[in-house]
Amino acid sequence: MSWVKAGRVNFLDGNTSNLTKANLSHTHADEEDNINRRIWREGEYIFLHHKKSGQCYFCSYTPVLFDLLCSHRILWGYQPDMGRLQATVIWKKRKMKGFAFGFHTLCYASYHYGAGKNNFIGRVKQMQKDFSAAHLSVDHLDDNQANNCIWNLSPMRKEQNAGKKDILGCIRYPFFFYAVYFDGEYRVVCGRICGDVLYPGYDAAFVICADPPALIELAKRFYKTEWEDGVSPEKKLKSNPDNVCLQNYFGDFGATGIRKLLLEKNQNEFETYKMQ
Repeated sequence: MSWVKAGRVNFLDGNTSNLTKANLSHTHADEEDNINRRIWREGEYIFLHHKKSGQCYFCSYTPVLFDLLCSHRILWGYQPDMGRLQATVIWKKRKMKGFAFGFHTLCYASYHYGAGKNNFIGRVKQMQKDFSAAHLSVDHLDDNQANNCIWNLSPMRKEQNAGKKDILGCIRYPFFFYAVYFDGEYRVVCGRICGDVLYPGYDAAFVICADPPALIELAKRFYKTEWEDGVSPEKKLKSNPDNVCLQNYFGDFGATGIRKLLLEKNQNEFETYKMQ
């Protein structure tokens, strides 16, 4: 009935009094609004604006995830110390006790556990159980809590998460290091922008890392490696600590074009990184 009241159904026989399931068709409207949050779709992305905090989060669009996020059973709150949205579930007009999850957790559960509006409680609980047993957390590759796209979320141990965050944020212009999570592996492009402002070029390598330790080791090696002119990302950070971190330079979406390229490249176009 909530979909009917919100005007998000079509009546197949034209009779608005016929509320039988066979007569209702979802409009697949691109926006849903209530007192807690506003949700809308723009192209390949879903946005959620949390009204009380003013914070906005986004994720990859799928019809299942859009319907799930629009569920009125999910009430969002903001955790300023973590920079995260935390969900409370309404069950039989009451808040469920002892069950909460973040926006990133719900997105990951939808991407990889098949969580939808009718089964998300069980799927999220199963995911939380699996992650707890393996001592895992959901990591944001670009360290942007607002970015919950499928390619930006991956499972990592907490110590790995911290190690990655410390190193990737230190790689600054003209050096860059972009990573996406794809089919259980990490696709990386790392390199250096060269040339002048009007005619920039770049020197880059495309690499696949099989797991978080390989990703972190590659990032650390890249950070310390000196180029032909004797400059390394480490030295550049010391001499120009205010230089921009390019992985976060292109607005809230990050460098979507570069990440799209990483996702679309053939497997044989990457070099497989071997741990040292």
